[in-house]
Amino acid sequence: MMKASLLTLFACLISSLSWCQTDGMLFNYMGMGASTALVRDYQSIGINPANLGYDTDYKLSFEIGSMGLSVYSEALTKEEVRYFQPTGGEQLTQEQQAAIAETLLQDGFQTDVFVRPVAFGFDLGNAGGLAIGLSVTANQSFTLGSEASNLLFQGFNYEGYIDTIIIEDTSNIYGVAYEPLSLAGLTEGTSLHFNLRSAASIAWGRRWFASDHLNIYAGIGLNYIMSYGWLDFRSQNEEIVGQAALGLDLVNSPDYIETFDPNQQPLQPVGTGFGFDIGFSADLGEDLSVGLSVVQIGKVSYDLNTLVFNNIIVDTIYFNGINSTQTLDLVSELLDGEQLLDYNGIERFEVPLPTALRAGAALKMSDMLTLAADISLPLSSTAQDFSSVQAGAGARLTLLRFLQLSGGLTAGGNYGFNVPAGIGVDLGFWEFGVSTRDILVFLGQSKPTVSYAIGVFRFKI
Repeated sequence: MMKASLLTLFACLISSLSWCQTDGMLFNYMGMGASTALVRDYQSIGINPANLGYDTDYKLSFEIGSMGLSVYSEALTKEEVRYFQPTGGEQLTQEQQAAIAETLLQDGFQTDVFVRPVAFGFDLGNAGGLAIGLSVTANQSFTLGSEASNLLFQGFNYEGYIDTIIIEDTSNIYGVAYEPLSLAGLTEGTSLHFNLRSAASIAWGRRWFASDHLNIYAGIGLNYIMSYGWLDFRSQNEEIVGQAALGLDLVNSPDYIETFDPNQQPLQPVGTGFGFDIGFSADLGEDLSVGLSVVQIGKVSYDLNTLVFNNIIVDTIYFNGINSTQTLDLVSELLDGEQLLDYNGIERFEVPLPTALRAGAALKMSDMLTLAADISLPLSSTAQDFSSVQAGAGARLTLLRFLQLSGGLTAGGNYGFNVPAGIGVDLGFWEFGVSTRDILVFLGQSKPTVSYAIGVFRFKI
């Protein structure tokens, strides 16, 4: 009777979720689409530090080299999305440029990359649990207005804006518009965002109350953030809004040294800051767990290679369209001399972290089956990660005591509707697996989410 009541409560929670979250890039949770009430040890970092207070069957956990990648667009097919992956982008023919420009009109795409070089979790007994870890993330999202899309991919070959092409010599070719628009008017509805950063994290959590039917946990986390690149460009209401700070070792732009405080040292952060996480969890009976957390509370301050974008009249175009969709190549082309964007250096600027409220629940139906649901609400309006409510629900089935199969439903944020799935092997001391944010990408071509999360070297001792 108790199990039936808990199942009813869990079903009500799932039915109340209108959106979905696929969680980060954890190979053993992405396939469920939920993790706030489930993660343990160092995997609690950035999700719910309270879960470090849970007792585990091991005293030490660590991981080396897990990673994940997601690329999504409502406009592109699965074949076309591969051009926009952060690495391995292919050169585009002129015909491909024109075709992709058409499909990107006002739809855009989102790319996320996550790498965890190393992380450790320690079970401290009655003192709770401690976790430390390093991570590297890269996020980009592009939404292009109609004119901006055509101009970006076709350059001075765009007949809808350019009236004549001037050829002074083979190295000096440009297009001229007889009825030029301002940059804001030309790029109306366009937003370009790029973020590359690393974080050194430490988190701690413990159990604060225990009884036969209720256990309460709480925890905190601290993240020291080092940003190597930030780009935020938006064109709205006839105005240009945006700032940037990019490491010069990441872009190939000779004029970029005109920023306020230029720095050319390789791998030196252009911005630093702190982020805080706070979380709470509770066990309601033996089978139902709930979690609530607020993560990424803080900001990053940029003071190297900082610039602000200006609104100008665009009457001359000196490039013939983007010939690569690798993010940094794109940024280099846009910022290079006599291209499309105009900017000047500023002393510094600050960017709030993408603070989010997370809530989740997990119901253990048996030793073989666990159900889970999550919801995540953005609390800040920063130009990164996700811009709307995300939610999700899923299940994990354990077979033969070590084989784990997971699946779920997700929607919201920047990724639309997805069906995540994953497979993992947990041998007790060694865990590995792979998952995808959307298994439907293997069945169709439209609105693809090409995503993978892979972990091979996760150990528990």
